[in-house]
Amino acid sequence: MAPSATRPPAQEQRTIISDLLQRHGTMAVGDTWYVISYKWYRLWKEYVGLDTVKEGSAPNGTTGGTEPDSIENNDIVSPLPGTSPADVRLRNNLQEDYDYAIVPDAVWMQLVLWYGGGPAISRKVIQEGRKGRATNRLEVYPLRLKAINTKKDGSFNPGSEIEICVSRKATLGGLKSMCLAAMEVENQAARLWNSYGGIAGGKNGWGKEIKDMDKTVEESALVDGQRVIVEIQLDDGTWPHQIQTKTGWGKKLFGWMSSSTPKETYHSSSGGAPGSPSQHGSSSSSASGGGAGPSGYYANEDFAGEPGTGIRGVCGLYNLGNTCFMNSALQCLSNTHPLTEYFLAGRFKGELNRTNPLGMKGQIAEQYGKLVRELWNGHAGAVAPKNFKWTLGKYAPQFSGYQQHDSQELLSFLLDGLHEDLNRVQKKPYVEDKDAGEEVRPDQDVARDMWEKHLLRNKSVIVDLFQGQLKSTLVCPTCNKVSVTFDPFMYLSLPLPIPNHRFIDVVLVRYGGGGIGATEPVPPPMRYNLQVPKKGYIEDIKTGLTKIAGVDHGRTVLADVHANRIYSFLTDARAVSGIREKDLTVAYELPANIPDDATRLHLVFRREGEDSTYPSGAPRYGEPYTLFGMPYILIVQVKTMTQRQLYEAVWARVARLLKSGWDAKRKTKGHKKSSSRSRDKDKDKDKGKSAEGAEEPDIQTQSPETDPSTPSQPSPSPSSSSSAPSTPSTQSPKLSAESSYPFTLRITGPHGRGCGRCTQGLSNCQGCLIEANEVLLGNSVLGEVRGVQGRDSKDWRELSVTIALDWEPHIIENYLLEDTATNHESVVEHQAETRKDSLTLYDCVQTFLTNERLGPDDPWYCPRCKEHRQAWKKFDLWSLPRILVVHLKRFQYDRYSRDKINIPIAFPVADLDLSKYVLDPTHVPGNYELFAISNHHGGLGGGHYTAFGKNPETGRWYLFNDSSTKEATEKDLNQSAAYMLFYQLKR
Repeated sequence: MAPSATRPPAQEQRTIISDLLQRHGTMAVGDTWYVISYKWYRLWKEYVGLDTVKEGSAPNGTTGGTEPDSIENNDIVSPLPGTSPADVRLRNNLQEDYDYAIVPDAVWMQLVLWYGGGPAISRKVIQEGRKGRATNRLEVYPLRLKAINTKKDGSFNPGSEIEICVSRKATLGGLKSMCLAAMEVENQAARLWNSYGGIAGGKNGWGKEIKDMDKTVEESALVDGQRVIVEIQLDDGTWPHQIQTKTGWGKKLFGWMSSSTPKETYHSSSGGAPGSPSQHGSSSSSASGGGAGPSGYYANEDFAGEPGTGIRGVCGLYNLGNTCFMNSALQCLSNTHPLTEYFLAGRFKGELNRTNPLGMKGQIAEQYGKLVRELWNGHAGAVAPKNFKWTLGKYAPQFSGYQQHDSQELLSFLLDGLHEDLNRVQKKPYVEDKDAGEEVRPDQDVARDMWEKHLLRNKSVIVDLFQGQLKSTLVCPTCNKVSVTFDPFMYLSLPLPIPNHRFIDVVLVRYGGGGIGATEPVPPPMRYNLQVPKKGYIEDIKTGLTKIAGVDHGRTVLADVHANRIYSFLTDARAVSGIREKDLTVAYELPANIPDDATRLHLVFRREGEDSTYPSGAPRYGEPYTLFGMPYILIVQVKTMTQRQLYEAVWARVARLLKSGWDAKRKTKGHKKSSSRSRDKDKDKDKGKSAEGAEEPDIQTQSPETDPSTPSQPSPSPSSSSSAPSTPSTQSPKLSAESSYPFTLRITGPHGRGCGRCTQGLSNCQGCLIEANEVLLGNSVLGEVRGVQGRDSKDWRELSVTIALDWEPHIIENYLLEDTATNHESVVEHQAETRKDSLTLYDCVQTFLTNERLGPDDPWYCPRCKEHRQAWKKFDLWSLPRILVVHLKRFQYDRYSRDKINIPIAFPVADLDLSKYVLDPTHVPGNYELFAISNHHGGLGGGHYTAFGKNPETGRWYLFNDSSTKEATEKDLNQSAAYMLFYQLKR
């Protein structure tokens, strides 16, 4: 959608959107909300001053950022196509308020009216959870199923396969109607079959017939990416299933299903839409993310399509759609030998507590027990935990969808759920927690009493194996009141002892000498690694860059470069917490003494290509060009600079990118092709104007002597050798008069697409041509762009014109070098430093046990002062459990930022000794041995979970990567990715 020609000032935008959020901000089942890129939405909120009472942001009531361009959601869109807003797929593992935000329908419509852009991504609100605990949530990742029907002769119809996007809350009857409507099947009886993996419950390719049409898709345990068969009754009243069962033809179905892909997508208009995280066509053993693999890879306990290892417990778990976090935690628990023995022996059946109001009626324990038996039967190479996941989501709505979650949060909920489902205390007594007042008792007595009280209400295999006791001491800073409690714990969450700074890579792009419109050679970009305070500002980055690179602080602007263009400028007062790991931050040096009438040009590189994609992999449908390389900034004066001088200034920045050997004198077919998309428009409207206003000849009819891209000032021409060595060209930044530049310049929109000059009736223009002649920029097509002339001294910072450099195809293919930044020694030193094992698990334990002051948002109520105080708090280990789970707090969240710490933590494998930290004199633990690790690879967005497990029967380590398993060694254990460590007390 095109943006509005005019939009209200920032403060008025804030008022309008704030009112819409207040009136439409409550979710109701069936409402349509929209998913929007958090990157763009945050930039807009900073610009208008909405909800920005944060460090480094403008106070509420003022605007604190630059105005964003049109809405761009392509950083969150999947490469696979979508046909409507409800059908647009999202990338895997996206996190709300980090990768995306959600807004009501009215807010989206208003924003897109003002700014245009997209693509629009709509989703439906559904209700999740049990009665009494139900919550309304946006179904960001609905299911995507594949449906195939049958022919009149009873065989399967490969050409009929389509994709159905359906809400988890839709009924199976509704799913059936959707399939029939999409397949244009009318007035014919039909049946649905759950062909999960091609065989769910049968060996002939059909699976199980779906009979209860009143059940929801969620209740039927259908999973993302699987197939359903639409069986159409034959004219004689028989069913194809009967024919295929007799002939055995259906056994061939699975092989066909594994390799086929649906031809089209159909989505539910009432039950939500896709956005499935499935990675169709790629193996789920890939470590690239949490998407489900192709349906041919799915399996359950009956599936022999992926052979087992023959080793009990060495069995993968299929990814059901962003469920790698769950798979990682389950594999760690599966390798917890005492717990697995308990379930395999069936002892849990006699301890199921179905009446516990805090439990799940024994259902989570039963489903986990079934899953353990599947993992340990030694026959299957991988199983699909679909029934377990459905039961989990039934009692924990936050895990019911297909969004990425934290493996530690899943483990915490699962251990609590197993404990309550297996609690031997059928009726919990009331236990009064008396305040000791001023009475001073020995720690040993207090700890014993509190543990005994805990056991009055909590007795289970989980308590037996996983629970220890912590001593917590609080000291009032005012009256010195001391409060001591002894609390049970199921895992140790250890902070990482890291300094209060972070490292940020910044690419510096020099402007070059000569000031405005400089044509002197420009050095290549240089990447620096800077240390800045975690709660610092962009100003701190600029200061650090001045020290390390010597660049003038006042002549440097920082920009967020995304999709090969300048996405936004970063103001000095902006917090560095807004810079994410995956962001590309570029510092642009500006010329000195910029005059009041200067114009800022953004130079982007374009190439032709039908298969162009965004950085996320999303295709640019219907767009003839794609951007690549590093964008540049040029400051020019349109009243004094000619179009030829603009070409020379551009050439000064890009000449270093060409290999020696290209022929500047040759006018190739490729050059003509590179301009062919816009030639027909150039004839009538893109001709440069002479000083007297006369039109010049069109580019296609000009001779080499008058070619519009021919430079004017003579200098040595480049070599005309036909070879293409890999060394860069060292020619002068100016070319000889008879030579031609290997590119053309065009005026485009801010995204490098369309035209920045044309408006009504010329929407297919891909940029008006700027010719290399003596016409002043102000008198050329550039001078007709809104805002280029008549600016005041501030406007050049706020308004810009994007110029596309369209390279000749043969230059790109044969002579163009990649425009990569050179790493400064600070980058190399930082990379070497991060590889050092500078921290150990013992360092983390010591940090956990350090005395700390409570923050102002988390005060303690002092019973003596009768006031809330920022007390001093200290933890100590009193007793340790048989199975010790250590959670490394790599993810840091506060009200200002999110961050993941990838620093390596050295941890003992054979002998973890914590005895010196344990205070209970009667509890002297032995050493612990590591047997499992939950790993998290990558950053906050797009990360992936795997697990290592030491098989108790073979004594060997294995890597569990969703459905893939392979043997590993202790050397493979990743100290940077380790997120949860599982230790067992040695006997």
